[in-house]
Amino acid sequence: MDDMQQYKLFDFDKDELQQRSYGELEKINQFANRKPWVRIVIEGHTDSMGTDEYNVGLSKRRAERVKNYMISKYKWDA
Repeated sequence: MDDMQQYKLFDFDKDELQQRSYGELEKINQFANRKPWVRIVIEGHTDSMGTDEYNVGLSKRRAERVKNYMISKYKWDA
């Protein structure tokens, strides 16, 4: 796995969390627990392939997927 791959939560053109994602999200949760005063912003990103409209939609779906996971797994507030 290359260095950048370990930080990617999603495969190309997908909005489903990958198995490798859960460890990274656990680290974020641990950080949030250690520093509860910190506000965490969840954003989705894509590459530049596809139309802007499609990529914005994919980015939103990815962010929503992470948000929903953090709420259901760690009981985060929305």
